[in-house]
Formats: sequence, C-alpha cells, structure tokens
Amino acid sequence: MLSALISAPAEVFPPPVVIERVVRGESVTVEVMHRRKDGSLFPSEVCAHLADWDGRKVVVAHERDISERRVAQRALQEKTEELTTHVRELSCLLGVSKVVEQPGLSLRETIRRIVGLLPPAMRHPDLAVAGVRIEDRDISEGDCGAGPWRASCDIRVRGSVVGSLCVAYRAAPPTPAEEPFLREERALLQ
Repeated sequence: MLSALISAPAEVFPPPVVIERVVRGESVTVEVMHRRKDGSLFPSEVCAHLADWDGRKVVVAHERDISERRVAQRALQEKTEELTTHVRELSCLLGVSKVVEQPGLSLRETIRRIVGLLPPAMRHPDLAVAGVRIEDRDISEGDCGAGPWRASCDIRVRGSVVGSLCVAYRAAPPTPAEEPFLREERALLQ
C-alpha cells in the first residue's frame, strides 16, 4: 500500500511528512486532490495508520471522495454569511429604535448616533464610514467622499429631498471583484 501511495503523481500525493508520521505509528487523516481516470481532479480524504500483518508492518489506508462534503461546506458557509448579515442588520435596527426612544436628544444628536450604528452593520465594518448631509450640513462619522466603494440614498421630507445618507469604505474591500455592498445593506440605507 505504501509503495502504491509513493508511486502516485506528485500533485495528488500527500506530502512526505504525512507518510513519515504514519510510519512512526501515528494515525493520520489528510485531504488531498486525486485524479480520476478521465484526468479530472477531485477532493479526497485519506485516512492511514500503521498495522501489523503476519508480523510485518503495513500501512493501512482508505480514501473517500469528499466532493459532496465540499459542496455542503460551501453551502453552509454561504448560509452562515447570509445569517451574519441579517444579524448585523437587526442589531442596527434595534440600535436605531433604542436611539429614537431616548428622551431629550436633539435631532442632530439622534442623527449622529444613528449614523454611528451603520458601519458595524456593513459586511466590512472595519473599513466602513457613514455620513449624513442635511441642508448642506455634514453630520458624519467619517468622510464618505465620492469613491467607488460608496452607497447612498436621499433623505426626503414630504416628498422633497433635504439631504443624503451614505456609507463608504475607506479602502478597497477584501473581495474587490464582488459588489462592495450587499443588496440587504443597500436596503438598510433606504
């Protein structure tokens, strides 16, 4: 069995350190890429350990195709990200309701506190800044600027635009190929 593993192509073979660990007597489980007869690669889990067989040390290993597990893991990760987004949104909305319920706050202070709740509700809170501009006056946590990583909406009173609300990223988000703001984040601004 060990010789069969050793003759496997380099790109699908577990690193030599794994084989060394098995030969030392450890039970080892690794994920590797294996090649099908048609040449395509698939993720595989290999479990190996050393055993005695008629007085000889042999490596016993079994392999399992984990393609479906990987698909399930990706789906779970996507759902987790989706739920995390909803939790951030709900936390923001709860915070807004608490600010609005506080007696004695001026309109300016109410707006300032609400604006402060927006960056933590974004997918990349450490990069986010938020601001409000009402009748040519800024009430901002940071400079929203006019960069490419910006989402904004108008503030209307009785049908007339009186200002704008924006959220921006100070730098490129870690996933620049994606839209910087999720649909849910843009909806939160509305």
